[in-house]
Amino acid sequence: MICRFCGKNLPEESTFCSQCGKNQSDCPTSIRIEKPVSIGAYFGLLLLFVLPIIGFFAALIVALVAKNRNLKNFAIAAVIWTVIATFIGFAILGISFWVISDQVLPETYWLDHYEPFEDFEHWEEFEDHLPIHPYF
Repeated sequence: MICRFCGKNLPEESTFCSQCGKNQSDCPTSIRIEKPVSIGAYFGLLLLFVLPIIGFFAALIVALVAKNRNLKNFAIAAVIWTVIATFIGFAILGISFWVISDQVLPETYWLDHYEPFEDFEHWEEFEDHLPIHPYF
């Protein structure tokens, strides 16, 4: 049990706090003490969460299953950052493809590489082989 006034750890059957002397009888007895998470655990989880696909699912699982509130919050933050980074990545990728496609294959590509018929005789030969459109 923890003293609700000063935060000192007390035995479960304590009536008064040994540090501040306040009455603990009206204090709830089921205050959960969470063990602090070590720096190594945070570092290991961070390394796991940055893996492209596995990290997202690992963070999602830890966010849903972890009992320690610190780990749960850390995993939720990792999930949020992964979603944000994914949207930004797809936006950058889409813009890049849009810019590159205009440079690699500009709209005038077919006009630049199209060789019109020099005379009408060849055009008539070509026109005979075209399919007939029902609306013309």
